[in-house]
Formats: sequence, C-alpha cells, structure tokens
Amino acid sequence: MTQPKPVGEEDDSYEAFLRSFDPNDYPALMFASSEPYVHDPLALERLIRHGSIGDATLARDMYRPGTKHVGPEEVEITNLEFFRITQTQNSTELRARLRSAGISSARIDRYMEAFATLWVGTRSQRLHSPQMLEVMASIVQHDLAFHRGAAGRHVVNKPYVETSPLFSPEQMAAVFQANSDMLETALYAYSKHLPESDGWSINRVYARRGMHRVTDIPPVWSEQQYLNSYSLTVTVPEQFAQTYTSASRRAGTPMIVSACLPSIQGRIVAFAGFVEGMSVDQAELVVAPPVREIAVRHLGTHGSDPAIKEYVYD
Repeated sequence: MTQPKPVGEEDDSYEAFLRSFDPNDYPALMFASSEPYVHDPLALERLIRHGSIGDATLARDMYRPGTKHVGPEEVEITNLEFFRITQTQNSTELRARLRSAGISSARIDRYMEAFATLWVGTRSQRLHSPQMLEVMASIVQHDLAFHRGAAGRHVVNKPYVETSPLFSPEQMAAVFQANSDMLETALYAYSKHLPESDGWSINRVYARRGMHRVTDIPPVWSEQQYLNSYSLTVTVPEQFAQTYTSASRRAGTPMIVSACLPSIQGRIVAFAGFVEGMSVDQAELVVAPPVREIAVRHLGTHGSDPAIKEYVYD
C-alpha cells in the first residue's frame, strides 16, 4: 500500500512534468484556449481528438476551390441547418421591422434581392453593381449624419458613389438596429442546438474573417471595403485564409481576425439567416466598417498545413 507523502514533501513527478511542460507540445490545447475559440464547439472537438501528449499537430480545414462551405468536421457538431429552416420566418420579421421604420416595400425588396443574388456572385457584383453601390451610399450618408468625425476613417477603399442611397440615414440606422436586435435573439435560439449551451452569452460568440495577406494586420483595424464578409463558423475563414490573390500568391500569409460579436453587432448590414434566398452555407454576416478605433491583438500562429496567424479585436 502506497504511503501518503508527508505534508510539504513535493511530488517529484509532478514537479518534473511542470519543468518539462512545453505549450508547443499541445497545439490543440493552445488553440482551444485562445480567446476567440475557448467557447467554440469545433475547437473543443479538436482538443478532444488531437489534444493527447505527443500529438504535435493541429490540422486546420483544407482549402477548397470555388464557393466556400462549412468543413465536414464542423458540420458534424454544429447545426447550421437551423438558419436555413428559420430563414423565411426571420426574413418576414425583418421586413416587418423595416416597414415599421417607414421603409417602402420596394426598397426592402431591392435590399433583399441584392444580398440574395448579387452578394454571392462575383467580386464585381459585390462591389460595383448599382444595388450594392446604393447600399454603400446609404452607409456613407448614415455615417456622415451620425458619426461625422469618424466617417470613413477606418476603411481603406472608399467607394466612388454617384448613385443615390437606397436608404436615408434614419432608415439605414433602422437596418442596423433590426439586424442587431434580431441576431441576438436568433443566436440564443441557435445555441440550444449546440453541444454546450449552458451559460450562453453573446459575449462568447465570435465572427471571423479569413485573409491571405502580404503584410501583417496593423494594430488599429481598418476594413478593406464598405461591405465586408464575416462568418460565424471556424472552417470557412480557415479556407478563405488560404485563398490567395495574384498579389499575395508568393509572399502572402494565411490570417484570421476574430471579432467578439458585440464589437460589430451595431454595424451588421445583412445576415444570411435573415435574407430569404441568401445562402446560409457560410453563416455569413455582412459588416460595415467601424466608426470607432478598434485595436487588434496578435494571438500567435496556430496549426500546421496550414499555419494561420490569428488576431482578435481588442
């Protein structure tokens, strides 16, 4: 029978473990304990599968050409079908909220059609079609009306907008508010379909944006465009982080920036789950640039083949 150690006597084996412990030997643990992933079911699943001693790799989702979809690993443990099932109901509610704000049915139809058809089309359609330019002009006018000092300060490419805005500044404010309010309710309902829903809070939800960049992300965040794509998933941004352009093909690095949802909640222009006919395969949020300074913090590089630099809104 093993005798208990006297009080104060050190457990040599545990002390030896602590002395030899190297976090780099536990990449799945380091990933799952990083700020944007600590409550994510996929990060937990990766930890369970790959967190054993001696497993020194952490696989990220593989690149797939063409339209990006949630990776099979994430499909198994999430229930994104929830947003497809509830899309018609939520789209009807969003229409009702916008109509109550004084926006005509014709303008709501144009907004819905733009995100259901053009946003998922080509880059030119997303950035240069008349309907999208009308939405961008609405954001510009909204920001000039309500955030004049910060309007356009945190976006790289400012649209050359001659098109009349689709919405007045007050109507654009109603679009932001409706999406913000509905998203919190919808995500709470969605959380009930996840493996771990106890203690759910919107402060635990992160949206992510994957990029393949030549330069590191600067310490103060700026969006590239007036309309920017974020995903509530992990694997879709991992795929986009590996999608290079002609400029970044040889010298670029995969990167993901994560935003705690409340930090962008008031700037959501559209959510796939609220626009009937818009693909929910990426659980996509379309976000306007910030109207306040947002610091970005580097969290290190996680994974192998590929390794991805991770950043988070501070």
